[in-house]
Amino acid sequence: AGIREIVAANTGALGLTRILPGGGEIFISNISGEMFRYALIHEIGHTVDFYVADHGLRQEFYSLFDRNPNNHVTAYSMTSPAEDFAETFAQYLTNRDALLARAANSPVLMRKIEIIEEILGISRG
Repeated sequence: AGIREIVAANTGALGLTRILPGGGEIFISNISGEMFRYALIHEIGHTVDFYVADHGLRQEFYSLFDRNPNNHVTAYSMTSPAEDFAETFAQYLTNRDALLARAANSPVLMRKIEIIEEILGISRG
């Protein structure tokens, strides 16, 4: 099935990333403005997760997944480790100051942020 058919089967999705050997596809629904920007960054987060992240860092991030809302950036991030990564990635790039303030009360969320920074080669030091 093509990506348009996959998206059609996932009604309500703002975007979709299809990971393929040697490449992938990102599809964004017919949205605009800030929703488009956020959905695109979220889907790029999936791409970073699958293609860029060091296997050990990816495993560590996934091992931090739980159902505690304090350790997540959105309700959607609680649906799976992959969505947790993409949502945390998107929040980091779009709303970093608020994310860091929230993480000050959650060592688990702070570690997730640190892992994303390691993957991206970013140092707050």
